Amino acid sequence: MKKAIQPAGALPMKAPLIVKPKACVGCRARKVKCDRETPCGNCIRWSVACTYPSPVRTCNRPSKKLFQTEPNPQDAIRTPSPELWDLDISIRICKPPAVSSPSLSRARACWQIFVERVDPVVKVLHRTSAERVLVASVCQPESLRSSEEALVYAIYFASMASMTSDEVREYFHANKDTAFTAHAHLVEQSLARAAFLLDDELSTLQALVLFLTINRLSGRPSVAWKLTGLAKRSEVFRRANLTIFEREMRARLWWNLWYLDHRAVKDLGEEDVSDKDTFPESPLNINDAGLDPGATEAPAPREGWTEVTFSLVRFDIARTRRQLQSQHDIKQSERLIQACETRIHSQYLRHSTNNEPIQWLTQHVAHVLIMEMWFELYSADTVPISSWSQNVQDRLFLLAIDIVDVSARLKAEPHAQQWSWLLTGYQQYRPLAFLLNELCYRQECEAVDHAWKVVEDAVTRWPDQVRASVSAKILAGLRQRARRVQLQITQRQISGDDQIDSI
Repeated sequence: MKKAIQPAGALPMKAPLIVKPKACVGCRARKVKCDRETPCGNCIRWSVACTYPSPVRTCNRPSKKLFQTEPNPQDAIRTPSPELWDLDISIRICKPPAVSSPSLSRARACWQIFVERVDPVVKVLHRTSAERVLVASVCQPESLRSSEEALVYAIYFASMASMTSDEVREYFHANKDTAFTAHAHLVEQSLARAAFLLDDELSTLQALVLFLTINRLSGRPSVAWKLTGLAKRSEVFRRANLTIFEREMRARLWWNLWYLDHRAVKDLGEEDVSDKDTFPESPLNINDAGLDPGATEAPAPREGWTEVTFSLVRFDIARTRRQLQSQHDIKQSERLIQACETRIHSQYLRHSTNNEPIQWLTQHVAHVLIMEMWFELYSADTVPISSWSQNVQDRLFLLAIDIVDVSARLKAEPHAQQWSWLLTGYQQYRPLAFLLNELCYRQECEAVDHAWKVVEDAVTRWPDQVRASVSAKILAGLRQRARRVQLQITQRQISGDDQIDSI
């Protein structure tokens, strides 16, 4: 077959170039499949602008390396990675961090963990509003304000704190200690960029509360104690021209800051003396779905269980605990505790069940905190030991054992697994000190053996940060003293000698 003869001087004809349409900028950044419509389905679902890059390539694709090696987690300390979860900025890096675009799957995983484990117990966010900010950090990071950037990092930091070591390695590609320290620096730098001491945006305070809460639970109560006082003096808490939504979010922030301050003071062994008569209105007992940012009328508080109930229970008990400090009448103090216990049960606990993890946790936390008030009321600080009856002393002894042993019982429960990050921050200083003091004087018996087991288990569960605290060192000294006395008591029982050397 003869080939067709082309006219002289004519160029060879080429097939028309078919340009394959590219994915939109948002889908490329999130690394998801784009349907290439205008706008695409993903951008419609995420409520973001849909833009497409030029169909003509303007730069050469970088050559691939012949050999790819696994990333070293330690390299994150020195060099920022393209993705937020691999990003670790040291103080030595001069360039300030900027929110990059992590993969959509990682963003969803971290947010889901935050919603399930952190948000129910540190209720300072409005979920829908915070989720929009998180989505914008993935799709349009350049649109974020400094305060929103700080909030994004704080959400990831809090989410990481509640993860297991395996989960951190899966999502952040590093061991938990390395990633946790690195992201703590990230949050600190983003808060500094947002000028958190001067800024009056709700997002900045929300980021600060999350950061301080995790710091306190990680064995750094002094940081929370110092900064909560400054945060409560923010201009946000003095502004009058706030919307219904902003007033409710401000109430959540103030009470969480106050509770942080209250618990940090207890952790440090200091006297709680601030804000004795300056309590604003408590947050409403409502779900986030009932709080509309554009609302012109305040929603009515609900009766029963809501997403804010756990926080309200803790706030109520902590406020009663503060009232006891200025109360010198034992009978009146007893009535205050009884009224608090009745109020907590009638308003909240009677509507809860053990089927939901957060409701189950609330029941146990309320039980422990109320028992602590009774224990503090009938302690040597308020009632001299010489005036105690043997019945009162035995009741206090068993009460202290029950308080110290609660975290072990919670850890053994299936519902408690997602709260293990929260329970390790509870040191149980006063009941432990009482137990160790009692063990110096009690004869060996089944209750004493059980008390020793509970004490040793509690000490074993302490993280390294708690072991380094001043209160832990005091308890260690009491523990050594109690061991020496118990050895003498055992030797006396064996030899029949009623004499115990003084210590």
